[in-house]
Amino acid sequence: MTRPNVLLESWLPFDTIGAESLRERGASSALPPLYFLHVWWARRPLTVSRAAIVASLLLDYDTVAAAPRLQDRFPTDGDYHAWFLRLMGIHGDPVADRILVVVNGAIMEMGSHAELLRARGHYYRLYTQQFRHEMEREYLGIEIER
Repeated sequence: MTRPNVLLESWLPFDTIGAESLRERGASSALPPLYFLHVWWARRPLTVSRAAIVASLLLDYDTVAAAPRLQDRFPTDGDYHAWFLRLMGIHGDPVADRILVVVNGAIMEMGSHAELLRARGHYYRLYTQQFRHEMEREYLGIEIER
């Protein structure tokens, strides 16, 4: 009898887990700096360790998809992988796509690039002023001398 494949053998998002590990390490400012080699416990990558252990216990998607009860819960391998990342507590960077517009030390606007352009506020004026020449050249076909 052969053993079924586990998730660790078929898929493990090292880039996502690595980014989360860096965020986790950055949030732990109470830990000693990395140049204290004698404090080995402070340098262990908890996110990577958790993901590797759990992924070694879970079955891979092909095995899970063969089970009728699990087919409804995980119709695609993307759903299974997203569930694994949520299980590990990896939600990505919550502020990676947020832009803060600070004017005279006060936050005037906050949002994604598209939201701030639609609002037509400080960010819109700055962006259009900075990239006006490129926008005119691209959309109107006009070459402007600087």
